[in-house]
Amino acid sequence: MTNRAPRKTNQELLHDIYSATHELLKTEGYPAITFSRVAKMAHTGRPVLYRRWNSPFSMVVAAEEYMNNESDDYYESVDYSGHTLRENLIATISHFNGSPEYIKAFLIELGKGSADVMTFMADMQKQNIRIMDRIFAQAQVTGEIQRSTTEYVKLLPFNLLMHQVMMTQDGLDDRFVAEMIDTVVLPAIMAQQPA
Repeated sequence: MTNRAPRKTNQELLHDIYSATHELLKTEGYPAITFSRVAKMAHTGRPVLYRRWNSPFSMVVAAEEYMNNESDDYYESVDYSGHTLRENLIATISHFNGSPEYIKAFLIELGKGSADVMTFMADMQKQNIRIMDRIFAQAQVTGEIQRSTTEYVKLLPFNLLMHQVMMTQDGLDDRFVAEMIDTVVLPAIMAQQPA
């Protein structure tokens, strides 16, 4: 009688799948992510993945959300108090900038116009507006701004970040994020404040 490895719990299986997806995305990029490769790395079968996700992209989204939930600086738990508007904007965009391959995956799927990416885009925009609302609320408490802005301005830093990822092959650095905030985003915010 052969000894079989103990069966993984659902949580352990998900962890292995998400870890494999995240690792492939980081090391080889989005085109390398297939159900077959992830299943092999996670020591599971492809049917397990097909039952859970419609596409490799939906699996990537779930993996990134899982990894962010495990990190201490996940956007929902960020404390914006004690920092300036500029500092909070730079910290937030730098956090998103930490995953250019994830943004590239989104842009590749956006070009295809798949249903998964359209749903993801709508959810992402809502999330980004919630983040900016929290940052702006803190800036109003400290008196840096008097009121919020249009949704277009709230989404501006995220849209600029995606555009830059699409246009450059070298990745983005902290200098780019600071320059974008200083020369484009903050002026746009201040232009919508009362005189």
